[in-house]
Amino acid sequence: MRQDDPFAITVVYLGPDQRPGLPEEHPEFGLPLFRHEYEQLHAQCERAVARREKSYPDLVAARRLEAQDADRDLAAWRELAAEWLWICTGTGELPSDATLANRIAAVELAADRLEAELERGRRTEANLYQHHLLEALHWHLRPGRQTRFYADLNRTLRAEMRAQSERKAA
Repeated sequence: MRQDDPFAITVVYLGPDQRPGLPEEHPEFGLPLFRHEYEQLHAQCERAVARREKSYPDLVAARRLEAQDADRDLAAWRELAAEWLWICTGTGELPSDATLANRIAAVELAADRLEAELERGRRTEANLYQHHLLEALHWHLRPGRQTRFYADLNRTLRAEMRAQSERKAA
């Protein structure tokens, strides 16, 4: 079958977030807006690391943040950035599953801080965008999400499709 055939059969695997009848599809449960924007989620993690590397030393020196809390939060965001780099590109090292609780806590802390900003009336476009990204990051960290598995599966399938088209072209 030719790749440019408009009638080619395409099989689409419905992941757990796309299967009909899940509670998340109920109107009370909204799916995160940017849940499939992997590059944006990775960029959010990288920006979070950069902000923390810049601001935490001053906050610790001013005794507005405990050093161990700053270290734990920064380490968790570095792990999130590494995880999303792997999800997006397949490069780098995945963080251990043992650090999942710290990564979840870091995203929840960031969401709480942002919620406080929004409640103070700082409803800027940038804050709302970040809010949606944090919701998506938190959603991907939930038990059963299997984001890593699907990212790896997609890379494998794309590589097989490329190899198959190269064989056909030869």
